[in-house]
Amino acid sequence: MARSDELRCLNLVCDAYFERINSPKIVFDNSKKERFSVYLSSAVPNPNENDFPDFLCDGAILEHFVVTSSKQNRKGSRFRIEKQTRDRKFASCFESEQKAFLSSDFEKGKAVVYPHREIYDEFTYDYFFHSFRSNIEKHLNSLRKADHSDRKVIFLLEQQGARLHVEQNGAFGGFYLLSKDKKALTFRKRI
Repeated sequence: MARSDELRCLNLVCDAYFERINSPKIVFDNSKKERFSVYLSSAVPNPNENDFPDFLCDGAILEHFVVTSSKQNRKGSRFRIEKQTRDRKFASCFESEQKAFLSSDFEKGKAVVYPHREIYDEFTYDYFFHSFRSNIEKHLNSLRKADHSDRKVIFLLEQQGARLHVEQNGAFGGFYLLSKDKKALTFRKRI
């Protein structure tokens, strides 16, 4: 993951935690609020960009990783790969359409619309759980190899792609929350 993506995620978490923004997508367990505030406000990027962890804090380390509910292969999430390809194509098309529009004659009352629609692959809980489990295991192995036994460990988990939703009686019952996922939380407790 690029340093800029890690910093963007940390800044978003800090802004939400310190209530500079309102983000329903970010969920906190506030049982250790004072200590967590110290960790977030003292976080600095690891000077060795490719080493574990991503951020060092007073008494803690923070590690950022991305999970997806999209299918993955050895090159990563199909969603991310498809999105990057579509973004490049869209940017190229937009640039040429913009040039054509700006060089065209002005016609009073004429509106020009260029629709843009994206269709992505399937997003499922099984794909999400596989991504979650493999990322947790990989980062825990890195943690075991590093010597940070004297520090608290905080994982910043970022989900890319479509948000999963929960159905209740065949209807939309809300968005998926990791904090309410017994299977994932049971897995987490085993480690």
